[in-house]
Amino acid sequence: MPREPLGFAGVNRIRSSALALTCASVLALTACGGDGTAAPTPSATPTTAPATTAAAPSATPSAAPATSAPTADAAGDKKLCQALKKAGNDSKQALVSALRSGKEPTPALFAKVYTDMAKELGKVAGSGSPDSRVVTAVAEFRAQVTEAAAAADPAAASEKPAFQKTGANVTAACEPTGVDVNF
Repeated sequence: MPREPLGFAGVNRIRSSALALTCASVLALTACGGDGTAAPTPSATPTTAPATTAAAPSATPSAAPATSAPTADAAGDKKLCQALKKAGNDSKQALVSALRSGKEPTPALFAKVYTDMAKELGKVAGSGSPDSRVVTAVAEFRAQVTEAAAAADPAAASEKPAFQKTGANVTAACEPTGVDVNF
């Protein structure tokens, strides 16, 4: 008889983890609607930067390349963040679809979702500049996602502070690009 409460505790933890992930997915998908208005703001910022760059060469010629490089990286970071957003949405959609189909959220399901996400994160990180703040944040988050996928309980592993922190770092790294990424 003592085994029943332990068995139910594990089920309740899995269900509550699934519920939390489902809620997070719904919130993230709801937030996707605001991207159309956020996109013009970042494009205004790079327009201002080249004007500053034009004034800088007359004072010091060596300042122009340094100012131009961040503008190019900003455009590259925006593309990376857009790819991250798609990868995150695809992973969340895979989980939501499985839950809607009536499947119980098993460790194997979470492991598959996290494994697929880690592959996509690797592609995104590999396509950016190694000096990029976004690439650095994605590489750290990918390591946590990979660790969670290999864990006996991937849902519990995704609740660890390191996982949460690196996910928040990716979100923060993409903020300046105007792309709303929520991991």
